[in-house]
Amino acid sequence: RDRTFEALSNARLEADTESRRQRESEDTSTTRLGEIGRARAEVQAATEELALLRSKAAVAEARFREVDQRRQVAGAMREQLVAKQGRKQQYNTIEERNKALDEEIKRGAARL
Repeated sequence: RDRTFEALSNARLEADTESRRQRESEDTSTTRLGEIGRARAEVQAATEELALLRSKAAVAEARFREVDQRRQVAGAMREQLVAKQGRKQQYNTIEERNKALDEEIKRGAARL
């Protein structure tokens, strides 16, 4: 009887220990699954935020290109106006200017 009781007690202890290990393992698995779920949600949120930031960056880049183009056009117009102003100061009359331009055109044509 003592041996049987001892064998049953040991079997019961082993069963309880195994049951406890299984519960702990299930708890750990549940915890890990929860962590995985949270990590996936964080990745999804970061992906959505990144897509939004990329679209904002594309809009900002387009605006930058537009402003840069307008800056270049304004710079060219400024240069033209400065050149025109210089020609006005160089010649006293329109006829004098036209004569000088005609001579410059002839010199350019002679080079060709």
